[in-house]
Amino acid sequence: MYFPDPDKPHADMDTMIEQLAANFTELPGYAEFKDIEFDPEDTELHMEFNIFMRAFPTDDTVKQQTMQYDGRINS
Repeated sequence: MYFPDPDKPHADMDTMIEQLAANFTELPGYAEFKDIEFDPEDTELHMEFNIFMRAFPTDDTVKQQTMQYDGRINS
């Protein structure tokens, strides 16, 4: 929700809609915003959107570490 300048609400909301439409598209590497809709009311601007997230579980298991080996070659 955005509350525009009360002295010029329609012009202010139009500017905000343009800025949001041009710049509010994604969180790089994490999520993308789709189906963005703006609903300007008399004194406020509502915005609705869907979020498509790219997420995967964290794998904290041990990988590719130094192997401790104590051995010898017998002849």
